[in-house]
Amino acid sequence: HFQKYSFNDKVNIGLNYMTPKIMTNLMIDPKEVKMTKEGIEEIILMSRVKEEGVRQLGRNIKTVLEKINLLKQLSENPNHKVPINYKIKWATPMVINRTVVDELFSEFVYH
Repeated sequence: HFQKYSFNDKVNIGLNYMTPKIMTNLMIDPKEVKMTKEGIEEIILMSRVKEEGVRQLGRNIKTVLEKINLLKQLSENPNHKVPINYKIKWATPMVINRTVVDELFSEFVYH
């Protein structure tokens, strides 16, 4: 049996434990990318999978951070041929707030 987490618990776990671990695994420099509390809140609210635990939250944070990583890689190679349709552009530091999450995570929500 698993523990039920409150919304605030999920925000805390996502921001303080999952995000740093995922950033390390993806080799994202914490000086270049800053996850905000509102970014984590938006990831939780936008998730199509409603859960009592935090597994899906970890997957969703990873998805957002992988897309941020892609934006960075593509910005470093201006001759790339990869079509991307995001309105946001790579900047340092990349602050992951509600707007960024809405842009990068919107395809995962049923409309």
